[in-house]
Formats: sequence, C-alpha cells, structure tokens
Amino acid sequence: TVVQADIVFLVDESWSVGQTSFFRVKDFISAIMSSFQDNAVGAEGVRFGVTLFGDVPRMLVALTDYSSLEDLLRTVGDLPYGGGSRRTGSALRFLVDSVFSPAISRDFTPKVL
Repeated sequence: TVVQADIVFLVDESWSVGQTSFFRVKDFISAIMSSFQDNAVGAEGVRFGVTLFGDVPRMLVALTDYSSLEDLLRTVGDLPYGGGSRRTGSALRFLVDSVFSPAISRDFTPKVL
C-alpha cells in the first residue's frame, strides 16, 4: 500500500562531524530509503529530500526532484562533504521557509524530518 509522506534528512556536514561520520550518515540514509519499494517512491507516494548544513544550508535533494529510487540512491551516494561551522538554527529556518514551503509540500501529507 502506498502511503504519502514527505521525508527530509537534515545532515550536519560541519567540521565537528568529520568526513568519516558524514559518509556513515549517507549510508544510513541510503539504507532507510532502500527499505521502501521503488513503486512507493514518487509524486503520489513517499518523497525524499536531503538538506546539508554547515555554514550555509543547502537543499541538495528537493522533495520534487526524483521519482525513481535508483536515481535517488545514486544522488545520495554522491553527496559531497563540505565542512564548515555548525549553524543549526539557520538550517531549521531554511527547512521551514524553503524545504517544506507551501510550493513544494503537499497538503494533508505528513512531513517528517
């Protein structure tokens, strides 16, 4: 059964996390995404997003970017580590204003961070 959900991963890429831990987080995200069947991912089902933050938050995978689980997993595997200072407050504000904006999010769909 396909259930709608908008799931966004907020990933700290600051220097305090380090590159090794960053790559572990990417593996974790891929494992979570892989637990969904390909036909459950897409515009009518589960949509995934990934936002990285250090000095500046960056939405590298928008909720509307991918309808194929294979393409999504490839992109997550290629996410770059940027380092920087940890600015959690800016990242949370970015999520509210941009990632879960009314233009992107769906009405009556659970939003999971």
